[in-house]
Formats: sequence, C-alpha cells, structure tokens
Amino acid sequence: MSVVLSIDALVLAKGCRSLTLDLGPGDKLAVVGLSGSGKTQLAETVAGRAKPFSGEVVRRGAVVEAWHGGHNRRATPLSLAQKAQGGRDDGMCAQVLTALGLWDDREAAVANLPVGMMVACDLLPCLLAPADLAVIDGQLDLLDPWTLDRVLASVEELSGQGRSFVVVTNNLWLAERLGSLVVLRGCEAVYAGSVGDLVRRGRPSEVTVTTSDPSTAQSMADPFMLSIQKTADGLHLTAHDGQALAARLLTEGYGSVKAVVVKEPAFADVLLELM
Repeated sequence: MSVVLSIDALVLAKGCRSLTLDLGPGDKLAVVGLSGSGKTQLAETVAGRAKPFSGEVVRRGAVVEAWHGGHNRRATPLSLAQKAQGGRDDGMCAQVLTALGLWDDREAAVANLPVGMMVACDLLPCLLAPADLAVIDGQLDLLDPWTLDRVLASVEELSGQGRSFVVVTNNLWLAERLGSLVVLRGCEAVYAGSVGDLVRRGRPSEVTVTTSDPSTAQSMADPFMLSIQKTADGLHLTAHDGQALAARLLTEGYGSVKAVVVKEPAFADVLLELM
C-alpha cells in the first residue's frame, strides 16, 4: 500500500482554499492552528465522521480514532485495552498500558482515575487496535511529559511497522517532532508539508564566518546571500539555506575558512507567523 490517506481538493468551509495531500504508510502528520481554525473538523473529516464542504478523502485500510471518554463506569484500563485489541492477545496490552502509565491501575474503575489517566485510556485504540491510520484529536496535549515521551516511543515503533498518524496538537514541540504538518487558519490550510521546508521558507539563516580571506568567502556565498557585513575576523551574513552555505564554505574554502556558525530560524517563530 503506497498511500494510506489521500486528500484531494478538500475544502472545509465555503470560500476557503483547498487542501491536497497524501499520507503514506508510517507517515506522521501534525494538525495545528488557533482555536476555531478547523483542526477538529479536519480530524473528523479524515476519520470519516464529518463531511467536507467539497473535495474528497480516500482512506485505504482500517482507521481508528482516540476515544473521547464516555466509558462504562465499570470499565477498567485493562478491559478497555482488551476492547481496543478486539479480543486479540498478542502480548501488547501490558506494553501499551505501561507506556500510558496505566499498568499499576489496570484493574481500577476508569471513573475513579485522575483526568490524565482517563485521557490515557482514550489513546488505547490508537496504540492497540489493528489499523493503518490512527487519528488523535488533542489527547496527547493532556499527558504529562513523562507519559508523552513513552507514548511517542510507541508511536515511533508503530510508525516503523507502517501505521500512520494524524495528530491534532497545540504542542509545538510535538508538532516539530512529528516531522510534517498542516497549519490551519480560518478553516483553510496556509501550509502543508514538512517541518524542514517550513523553516527553510521562513526567516533567513544568520551565518558567521571566521576567515582569513573574506573576499573569497564572500564570492562563494553570493548564490545564497541576502545581506552581508564585514567583521574583524570575517563576515556576518544572512542567507537562505544556511546549512548548504556552511557546507560549501567549509569544503571549498578549506584552509582560509576557519569556522562557520549557522543560526537557523526557530520552528516555533516561523509557525506562529503563519497564524
């Protein structure tokens, strides 16, 4: 299976721009945006529980969603894990319950658990149910940092086995870690692609070059350079794709270029400028 999810010319609301993207096996996609930007609407559309204004969503394979509470008062983390597995017994229950911080309370009534543990229970189908695509709508944001780290390790393991994830989040660190994202504003996508591409298209990099031959270094930097300032021991410049520039200076300027320091734009700063 080359594509798990195909979104073609999807429009969430009248008058909004369309979104087109494909998600392959093992891909992880963050969905970010301000409150009311359409994050949950997109997640529900991806999962098949909501219809878009126009466009098409094609799901190839089984899709599961994180639960949103509402469990039977007698339910326990263990019974919910078994429910999520669909009766299978492949030894994963204990591993996932441990990752979610639920193992010690696996026999406790969910209704009596702290809120964080209730939320952890809602993630069970995304980590245990047989599926090709899992949709998580904000639940990861409510986990404590230690549980989140363990859950993300499970997500990475499942991703390596081919399970794809669509994750609605307000956690910019998490969005960056997932690697690709859709940025929503006013129910339309203002960006869809990789984190790296977003950062590279944002603010320019700042590059400080220590060199005994500033003129030669400047000529090598010309294809990348936006601005330049001479310093006592070299150059300070701004450029697109600072890492590529640094590689060129260090390779072609070997001997005269003593050091190159690149300060890349921060992902959070570039992202917030879109919102």
